[in-house]
Amino acid sequence: MEFKIIESTPLYNAFSERGKRIFLPDGIFYWSSRAKKEADIIGTIGSAYGFEKDFIDGGSSKWVPCYMDGIGKYTQFDINNIVPYASIGGLTDTRELWKEWLVKKSNYKESVEEQKLLRLKKYITNPIITSGITNGIFSACSLFLDPGESIISPNKRWGNYDNIIVKNLGAKIKSFDFFKDNKINIQGFSQAIDEILETQNKVVIILNFPNNPTGYVPTKEEAKEIVSLLIEKQKGNIPFVVIVDDAYEPFIYGEKCIEKSIFYDLHQTDKNIIPIKLDGITKELLLYGGRIGFITIGLKPEWVKNDEELEILKAEINNKLEGLNRSTISNCNNFYQTLTLKLFKEKGFKFE
Repeated sequence: MEFKIIESTPLYNAFSERGKRIFLPDGIFYWSSRAKKEADIIGTIGSAYGFEKDFIDGGSSKWVPCYMDGIGKYTQFDINNIVPYASIGGLTDTRELWKEWLVKKSNYKESVEEQKLLRLKKYITNPIITSGITNGIFSACSLFLDPGESIISPNKRWGNYDNIIVKNLGAKIKSFDFFKDNKINIQGFSQAIDEILETQNKVVIILNFPNNPTGYVPTKEEAKEIVSLLIEKQKGNIPFVVIVDDAYEPFIYGEKCIEKSIFYDLHQTDKNIIPIKLDGITKELLLYGGRIGFITIGLKPEWVKNDEELEILKAEINNKLEGLNRSTISNCNNFYQTLTLKLFKEKGFKFE
């Protein structure tokens, strides 16, 4: 498969060999979707279907996926929202809803920050649904890190980063002391970037605020220093990929702290600083076992010549991320994707 637009961007330069070669072939999900759209035929993707009355006592004449009788007794959801496979990248409605939510969380005001708001809406990918943020971290790191390459992370970090990056992917973590004089250690961060630039033609960073395990949230001034440092360090076509682990995004402590993810300020820069936002329902909606996360990639206007190229670029990125899903987890939990939709639409979550 060709990826003509991606290949002309700094994003492609940052890809690992896996990231360059991965793609989603036209498999059973593709043909099943075409059958449904073009001929209104339910093409199997591994689900057995039948008339409900033929396998459930008291069942209707509806054509539904076969299911065990007890399942319908424990939920008010239609069985079609529970039993079938979800699409590889996630349910379209859930993905579109989360993109709206992501834009809402930016807190950009239409009257004051209209250009920032328009840029955010237009130049981000449609979120891909992952099996929790852990799976999102694995996919993002797989996309950008080859064995032996390094990612920058403070020494105060979630221990599972080391499992994913070092033990699983065979990459390395360039650590720096997180704190100096009771503040984020900007000098140590800067030194880590300089050392990576000596050995790699890309810089990959993972940031997590509020930080696990410390709970620390940068002050507004510290966040400005981080963004300014990255702007200063990024030169030419050398891509700076910043994976933003927003697992605990809503949990903010203190009036001086940033009130939203650092993803938004990174996305607004005109440098080749590419933010990857990882968030999800686990902590944000207090659905810990739901295991629904999202990967959203920030794009740059100068990467494309027109809106047509932009849509092609988004489709190419979507294909690669779906390729990672298909080759690892296949797809994510249908029930919790549907539950997320219902929570927003029926339980008081508002966008206005």
